[in-house]
Amino acid sequence: MPAATQPRIWTLTDQAAGNRQQAAALALALGGATTHVPLRFPQPWRALAPRLLRYALSTLPIASRTLLVPPWPDIAIGCGRQSALALRALKRTVEAPLFTVQILDPRIDPAAYDLVIAPLHDALTAPNVLTSLGALNAIDAAWLDAARRHAPALAELARPITTVLIGGSHRQARLDVASLQRLFQSLAAARAEHGGSVLVLASRRSQRALHAPLRALSASLGARCWIDASDGENPFAPWLANADRVVVSADSVNMLSEALALGVPVISHAAYGLSGKLARFDAALRERGLLSTWSDPPQAQIPLRETPALAAQVRQCWERSNQSWIGGARC
Repeated sequence: MPAATQPRIWTLTDQAAGNRQQAAALALALGGATTHVPLRFPQPWRALAPRLLRYALSTLPIASRTLLVPPWPDIAIGCGRQSALALRALKRTVEAPLFTVQILDPRIDPAAYDLVIAPLHDALTAPNVLTSLGALNAIDAAWLDAARRHAPALAELARPITTVLIGGSHRQARLDVASLQRLFQSLAAARAEHGGSVLVLASRRSQRALHAPLRALSASLGARCWIDASDGENPFAPWLANADRVVVSADSVNMLSEALALGVPVISHAAYGLSGKLARFDAALRERGLLSTWSDPPQAQIPLRETPALAAQVRQCWERSNQSWIGGARC
């Protein structure tokens, strides 16, 4: 897009890492100057989001309210329920054309937004809904190169490198110590057959009760392990970028989507099966042949990178709305 037509973008999300990363990834793909507005609505606005509009923006912390001033953005991007409320309230406040993009099902009529981007497992359909398979992320060839340069010593590890991403127990995907033990048995068998190195990375969602067992299991396998800041800088990007294979606990759509963007085999670990949206997401990945098994060799795969195409559709709709603005655009 020519510099003269670059949009001014705001991303508005709560502090959930997955929500902020998805909004940031879309903003990056769109181009243009981006400002992030952190959201933390008090009760009852948070519980009722995105329905209770009255006084909503005025209830935000002062640090957020000071950002909600002109010049207004051309495009406002949100992800999650608090964002869905903020976008509706902002649209009512701004006295200029504002194109709103809500990521994830807002749980109200999608017509409240100019565009909604929802994953297939949300089963949301409307004229202004764009459908993704997984979560949006910023992983591409440039991201991978930068991550590898950040930790060049990893290139000296024995190959293949298996990176393991551990989330946390979820009502639709149980993760406990027994589940981790089964996972590490599979890791040990794979390394006995193929050799290589293992890198184990916990997430913010990993319950504290899993930390000690995860450290012990990693030590028994001779694997590197990162649990929290006490282990130093989070090595997420370089450990992913150097992986020849990734194993992900099936409780996280975001982590699975990031792993699938790498172009390496991805194994989803769910010792007790899945339910709800996670089951639908897992089925969609398997139907498309995107998940591997322990018996598959660690060789290159076609990466799943949806963000650029979705950003192109958003840009097209935004440009169309600029040409003839009548309360928003539908694509």
